[in-house]
Amino acid sequence: MASAQNESDKEHDSQHLRIVLLGVSGAGKSPTANAILGGEVFKESRTRESEIKTGIVEDRNISIIDTPGFFTSHLTDEEMKKQMMKSLYFAHPGPHVFLLIIKLETFREEQRNMVEKIQENFGEEALKFTMVLFVGREKVSRRVLNQIIESEKTQKILNHFKGRFYVINSKNECDSSQITKLLKSIDEMVKNNGEQHYSNEIYLKNMRKLREEERMKQAEMRLKQEEVILKQEQAWKRHMEMKKLQEDSDTWKQKGGLNQKEEIKMKSKEEGIKDDNERIKEDMNNGGEHHANKTSGKKKPEGRRLDNSEEATEKETESHDHLFRLMVGLELSEMALRLSLERAMAHGNLSKQGVSVNNVEDS
Repeated sequence: MASAQNESDKEHDSQHLRIVLLGVSGAGKSPTANAILGGEVFKESRTRESEIKTGIVEDRNISIIDTPGFFTSHLTDEEMKKQMMKSLYFAHPGPHVFLLIIKLETFREEQRNMVEKIQENFGEEALKFTMVLFVGREKVSRRVLNQIIESEKTQKILNHFKGRFYVINSKNECDSSQITKLLKSIDEMVKNNGEQHYSNEIYLKNMRKLREEERMKQAEMRLKQEEVILKQEQAWKRHMEMKKLQEDSDTWKQKGGLNQKEEIKMKSKEEGIKDDNERIKEDMNNGGEHHANKTSGKKKPEGRRLDNSEEATEKETESHDHLFRLMVGLELSEMALRLSLERAMAHGNLSKQGVSVNNVEDS
């Protein structure tokens, strides 16, 4: 009973062909849909939302779903995915074929990857339900047509669809025989797919796969971003460390220069004080002998003898000098003793013995 039901569903399904049109903006999807259905059923303007029209062609129901163009600036990627999902809702239980519309006269200028867009929106399995439809045959010569079909870029696209493609004229030049041959090509593709159509189950499975891939891609992007941030932080840390080292080096140099200047000044002062001390010491040692040096330093003429008065004067001078030195020595000793006693009294040592400075002086 179930088998008979399946056969009935297949027979009904074969009598109702569901086609989803894909392509870039301006490729001619809406005019192609009108050419297939044989009337002005779609508005030939830029499509912003997916929409469905149904007609009878050669005694069979055909539903065509028109979609917004790939790479349109009017829709975000998320909005585009919603419109593609909407096209599958219109094509329930699923389209038999995705027709990828390519305009021949502009194909050589089109460099964007339409195959990738199909995979992003419907999954990789949708490729086996896709056929390329070149439109505008009447606008190119046979030689140019062959060059386009045989070009490396075209063959790369067709390889994703096992070489399936068909060529028709533009809507105004398209006749019924071309439409009949197109429908036969579609039926042959459906037969090769085991009379199956692209199903919602396939879509959901592919969407899960795409979501998982997207999740992995985002996780990888986050890791890369974190790695970039980490590298930036490390570079900034190194920069600050180098800056601090440079500042410390400059400070050390400045301090070193100042210290060197201070050291030179201190040495100069010490040398000056030392010279002054040496000079004072020399003056003190030579102060009492200054007059004698003046007298004795003179050379006496040879053969001359000192008389008694000169000898007396010299002895008197030496006596005065000796006395002067003794007085200076006594005065220095007295000053040293006074300082020692004052220090002792400050500590209370002499007060116990009843000694005073005056008694010492009297003694």
